Amino acid sequence: MRNPIRLTLWPRAAVSCALLFALAAPIQTEGQSPGRVPKWTKEAKLSPGGLFQTPQIREHFLRAWKPQIEELLADAQELPVSDHPILPDDIKDPAFGYLIGMLDRDMSGMVTGDHIQRVVDESGRKSRIPKGTVASLTSVRGDVGDGSGREASWARVSFHGDLRLPVPYSILGYHPGSLVSTCDVIARYWRTRSMAVPNSVKGGPPNLEISDVTMLAFVEGSVGIEVDGWVDKLLGGALDDTYMIGLAVFHYDGGRYAMALGYNEQGEARSGALHMGDDAMRFPTSEELKAIARYLRKQIVAMLMRMEMPVMLPSGK
Repeated sequence: MRNPIRLTLWPRAAVSCALLFALAAPIQTEGQSPGRVPKWTKEAKLSPGGLFQTPQIREHFLRAWKPQIEELLADAQELPVSDHPILPDDIKDPAFGYLIGMLDRDMSGMVTGDHIQRVVDESGRKSRIPKGTVASLTSVRGDVGDGSGREASWARVSFHGDLRLPVPYSILGYHPGSLVSTCDVIARYWRTRSMAVPNSVKGGPPNLEISDVTMLAFVEGSVGIEVDGWVDKLLGGALDDTYMIGLAVFHYDGGRYAMALGYNEQGEARSGALHMGDDAMRFPTSEELKAIARYLRKQIVAMLMRMEMPVMLPSGK
């Protein structure tokens, strides 16, 4: 994959864990159009390394959003390590569980990589996140800055330099490629108690009910999945290099899922779903999960449009 897109990562510390999953999640085709999204034309030159951002969009972010986000992040206080960290019962990985547990309790602040590692060590369980990968995770909330009085939540994950790691999850027994990310990734995130997702599966219920939904829209940084060439040939269109625009964490059908959302180089929708209780990828993805992915991706695209940071796709998509 050339030039993974400029995106941003991380809602509060809890979601940050989901981001780490997303970085590592093999991405699959959804087999349908991603829906109506903004287009770019030949006149819209893209930023170097940024499939989804033009120089004008990047300029707007730096002027309208970056200063206030940086100010909020700079004021974040480091959180102490609890003697008895709370780990949700429905998440197997201790690092993911701890971070999402923080999100569930709506905590703000900064946690270091050492903090996370101590929690993992004390849990007595193994984590998919390699030791020493994360430098810090920060989540903050503050005024949007548009004079409306509204607040917004932001998250940042920082690694020890630009990241390239083997995908820790397997597909049909294979580890299909690499997760790549810039040193820092920032995301805007928000939560919704429940959603009724239109169901396109014949014979099924009209809506798919999901709950405890957290969505992250990447606003700065690059996150992508590079699929190894031999795996690409083996599985064809089932797996693709993917540029991620966001993440979602939610309850569905009795389990908790983390979902990576993005597009391939041709602007075709791609997603990956992790069942956090089993700590395993859902491959091939069910039609129901594909429907959820399409719906949530549209929510993330809509949020970015409201920030005047539209997702720019190849013409016609």
